[in-house]
Amino acid sequence: MKEKIDKKENIIDKLFHKTEPERTIFIGHDMPYNTKFDVVTYSGAPEAVKGKHIGDRILRKEIEKHKPLLYVGGHMHEHQEKMKIGKTIVVNPGYGRDGKAAIIELSDGKPKIESIRFVRIK
Repeated sequence: MKEKIDKKENIIDKLFHKTEPERTIFIGHDMPYNTKFDVVTYSGAPEAVKGKHIGDRILRKEIEKHKPLLYVGGHMHEHQEKMKIGKTIVVNPGYGRDGKAAIIELSDGKPKIESIRFVRIK
């Protein structure tokens, strides 16, 4: 298990090796651990995970370490939100099958997010 964790950390570290984190948009599948939207709230979920944080601990650690401008992930169908981990804005655009999405507008010429709007496409 430790080898798998080290491998994942090494891959992410290599991705950030030649980037400017303050200008980097990091896109993944899972949500980082211990965010307001990695908690299972789905009524049909197994009792063992209801109300628990199930996000990815390695992602959390790597976001805190590299401090990208933006992280976009999903996996958690229950949530459509944004928050910050340090200076990094973390976005879950929502469950696409339900028509949920996020529109993220970047400023012109600056590494800055102008707006994040959550939408529902019908």
